[in-house]
Formats: sequence, C-alpha cells, structure tokens
Amino acid sequence: MPAFFQGNRYVIGFDNAESKGKNIEEMVSQCLSNKCNEKSDLIRFSIFGKNFEIGKDSSLLILGIVLGFADGFNPCTFAILLFLLSYLFTISASKKKVLRLGLTFTAVIFVIYSAIMLGLTNLLAFVSFRNSGKIIISIILLIMAAINIKDFFWHGKGPSLEIPKFARPILESYVKKATVPAIIILAVILSFVELLCTLGLPLAYVTILAERAISSFSSFFYIIWYNLFYIAPLLIIIFLIYFLVLETERAEEYRQKMRKYMKLFGGLLMLVLAVLLLLGRL
Repeated sequence: MPAFFQGNRYVIGFDNAESKGKNIEEMVSQCLSNKCNEKSDLIRFSIFGKNFEIGKDSSLLILGIVLGFADGFNPCTFAILLFLLSYLFTISASKKKVLRLGLTFTAVIFVIYSAIMLGLTNLLAFVSFRNSGKIIISIILLIMAAINIKDFFWHGKGPSLEIPKFARPILESYVKKATVPAIIILAVILSFVELLCTLGLPLAYVTILAERAISSFSSFFYIIWYNLFYIAPLLIIIFLIYFLVLETERAEEYRQKMRKYMKLFGGLLMLVLAVLLLLGRL
C-alpha cells in the first residue's frame, strides 16, 4: 500500500485524484513553498486524553502553575513544617497559635523565596544571558535530576539533595521556641538551606524568564505567581491539620512514604526541562 509523508502529515493508500490525490498535491505544494523544512518548537504530549503543548510560546502562567506546584511538593519544607505543627500539638498549643505560626512560617518562605528568584532573574539579566549560560544551567539541572532519580532507587547511597545534617539541630532549636520571631528566623534559614533540595525548578523558571527578556515588572509578577503555587501545598497541610481533618502523625507517615516519589517526580521534571532548554524548546 502506498504511503506519503510530509512532516506530521501523511496519506495512506490512494483512491482517486479528486480525494487523496488532492491531499497529496496540497502537501507537495506546501513543500515547494519551503514549509516542509520548518521545525516545530513545540513539545506535544497527552495526559488523561487531554492534549498539551510546551514550547517557546508557552504561557508563563501555565509554566508557573506546573513548576511552582511541583516545587511545593518537596520533602525538605514538608519535614520542617510537620515537625513544627507536631511540636505545637505536643505542647498543647491552641489551634489559633498553630494556625498563626503555620501561616507566619509559610508567609516568610513565600517572601524569601520570591526575593531569591527575583535576585536570580536580575543576575541573569545583568550578565547578559547567552547560550553558554543556558548550557551551564541545563548541566546543573541534569546533575540535580540524576541525584533525585538516584535517591528513588538508592536513597542514602552517595550524595543527596536534602537539608544538611549540621543545619538540622539549628532548625529544630527554633521550632521548639515556638514564637513568631523564632519562626521567622526558622523560615529565613530554611529558605536558603532548602535550595539544596529544590533549586532546579525555580532556576529553570527564572532562566525561561531571562531568555524571553521580559520587563522587570513582568518578571516580578510571574515570580509572585510561581510562588503562590509553591506555597499552596504548605497551606493545604496547615488547614487540614488546623481543622483536624489530618493528624500530624498521619501526615508525617504520608510524607515518609511519598518522599522518594516526590524526588522521582522532581528529578524527571528537571530532566525534561534541561533537555528542552538544551534543544532550545523553552
């Protein structure tokens, strides 16, 4: 059976000149107009029957939602938040105090994380972002992706992207003070320490912002947008525990069980972003 292919289009078989013959003529005509050599900058994929496209013209709002939400599901921040909430219940703190300190923790994380991302965006703009810079960032993403995927199969062997052991006693000491100033300091320290866990995703997003050369105001807006979804999982946990829908012990059990899957998902996402950046698709 004859078959004719041109790019993503094809005609299988042949019936007559008025039907499939016309289709073939149209495809040949497009090639003669130099359109058959054009390459698509889009990556197309399907999830649950719904089609998606990611490319250079992809909406930064959609990328912000996907990457921000994925970034928010990281074991490092969850571990400290759940330890804080569990400790507050242990000392019989009131529900209002639990909510107040939980929201304070999340708000400071939001502000500091946004400031770090804005600083990275300005730094990339200052050094005149070029292909060489994109290659370096892609290599960083590939390394972080490899470590996260390794942790899914062989956690505890070799390097891991997690809170350093020397920092854990410091963080725990501020948790146990259970005051607003202590929680603010805790969140500030954690915001920088947890970059070892999740630097890849925010770095990929600010790289895309820098490459598209959008205005400073637009960059600020998109970073705020990203971080609204970054803190969304934290807020969900806080309110579930506050309304007694979820116990802290059960939440910690879920975190322990899902930790390796969080790392696998984050690693695969970083791997995809690195490849797309290297191919010039983002």
